[in-house]
Amino acid sequence: MMLTHNNNIVKRASLSCIKKILLSNDLQFQFMVENKLCPMVSDLLSSNSSSLKSDACDIISIICNKGYGFMLLDNSSAISNLIRMVYEESDLRQAAIKVFKELSNSSGDFNKQLIDAGVLKTLFTNLERFKDYDKVLK
Repeated sequence: MMLTHNNNIVKRASLSCIKKILLSNDLQFQFMVENKLCPMVSDLLSSNSSSLKSDACDIISIICNKGYGFMLLDNSSAISNLIRMVYEESDLRQAAIKVFKELSNSSGDFNKQLIDAGVLKTLFTNLERFKDYDKVLK
């Protein structure tokens, strides 16, 4: 896949194509998910590019919304990167929170994992602080 290309423009273009496929064709969606789409997209969450991170979050949200969020549970680096994104600029924070929302809607196991890791406590503790200076949460 082009997601492993060195150029961020190529990666963004391929994410755009992937997003269109995921939204329009269930058979191709299933094929892509079964062939390691989740790990490849999750790796983009550690990118230096905000736009790549945001696009990756969109793809992950679609995957979770279609019931494949459990595939992310085994990827602790993806979860860690999403947690870090909660503390970044408002657009990335909004994208990360959207992913957490989709994950929590799709998997009870994920909710338990978040509680066990103390992530929910951290998120809720900081939501008030974020709300004070961030229009995303208002």
